[in-house]
Amino acid sequence: MAPKYIREVVNKLKAVFAAASKLRLINVNPLAGYRVTYSIRVADVVDTRLFESDLAELFTRLGAVVMPVQMLFVLMMMFGTRINETRLARWEHFAGDYWVIPASNAKNKEEHRVPMTESAKALIQHYKCWQLKHVGKRAYLFPGTSGAISIRCAHDWHTQIRFKHFTSHDLRRLFRTIVADLGVDTMIGERLLNHALPVLLRKYVKSTLDKGMSLALEQYHQYLIYRGFSSVAPEILPRSSVKSENGQTLTASGWL
Repeated sequence: MAPKYIREVVNKLKAVFAAASKLRLINVNPLAGYRVTYSIRVADVVDTRLFESDLAELFTRLGAVVMPVQMLFVLMMMFGTRINETRLARWEHFAGDYWVIPASNAKNKEEHRVPMTESAKALIQHYKCWQLKHVGKRAYLFPGTSGAISIRCAHDWHTQIRFKHFTSHDLRRLFRTIVADLGVDTMIGERLLNHALPVLLRKYVKSTLDKGMSLALEQYHQYLIYRGFSSVAPEILPRSSVKSENGQTLTASGWL
């Protein structure tokens, strides 16, 4: 087991034993005062944060990995979705102008409708064609041996990026930071991340805020394109603006 994992387990056990001791279910708390560092050496926490200045390098690393891995992280970057919401995505969830994340896939157990920009639609269609050609028809965007890839497999894909050991949550934080810097309203930003709104807002704001979310995502995706995102996924650009040679669209390595 990794030292970090052991530390997390011990901390959970400490909380359980402390609660049991407080309720007098046990006479002695065997982990009272115990620290993991007494038994094993826990490495310093690595700074995995992503910043806007990392985008160019991140795009380069994404462009070097195989298509499914690339697409998983591209979707999380474009929409700020959680890793579970993304890995469990099915083709039927992409209907028209929305990516509908079912309540069963969402952390807060509430359905989340994410507006699709034209860039996102082009990207999804391109990936669907790639999957049909190289994998075959599947129900999931990221198929495993049975159903979607496992959460462990999705986490393991991080190692293929080889950049700052970032997590899916780091992508969400970067997404939220850029959206805020672009001047997007706080409530819109929170809805994009499918965060629960404060009670007062839930009571008086009945709109799903689709229009504001759509405009915010359009602005954000254009920002990514301006920063070089099209080098990873050239299909997100209008065909008129993509250079062609011999009648074929030039694409980044791995996309065809």
